[in-house]
Amino acid sequence: MPYALCYGVSVRINGVEPRGREIEQLERTLCLLPSMHLRALPTITVGDRPARGGGGSASPTMPGGPFIRLNRMIFDPVQRPVNAGRLNYTLLHEVGHIIDWAFGCMATLAGSDPAGYAALLAHAHSGATQGPSEHFADAYADFFFHGGSFNRGSDNGGWVMPRGNWARDPRIQAILGSPAFSDA
Repeated sequence: MPYALCYGVSVRINGVEPRGREIEQLERTLCLLPSMHLRALPTITVGDRPARGGGGSASPTMPGGPFIRLNRMIFDPVQRPVNAGRLNYTLLHEVGHIIDWAFGCMATLAGSDPAGYAALLAHAHSGATQGPSEHFADAYADFFFHGGSFNRGSDNGGWVMPRGNWARDPRIQAILGSPAFSDA
């Protein structure tokens, strides 16, 4: 079975060819994340579920969880142009849910950073499901997709900021203040 190996942490990925284009894109995407986040991830399964949308995830306390599921159609550049390049935005979004739940990010931000929490909620989420975690997952995906990364040598607590205006986005500032980023 294929695995993504990043920083000595392996993440199991079912449903893709061991040396194919899909596993390469997923591994390249996962290798943007700090090892602390990688260790929180369940097995990632690529298949025909969820039937609607590009992906789904569940925490250990949810029915059938923990899991990350990616619909195979996310690799189709016509159906999901955002995933046509080097990185997979859908995977980053689903990982964002897992990280939110694992570290209690939105629950913490609601009390510790009301302005950041409000900035996250104010950003429109167009997916099929709604709720606070969707907004965290969107910002998490935006951070890494637009050039953010973890580098122990960075002057910003280890975090390399995304390119352009993304570095000043109040949502990005909010997630960087969350337990998932401040504890890394």
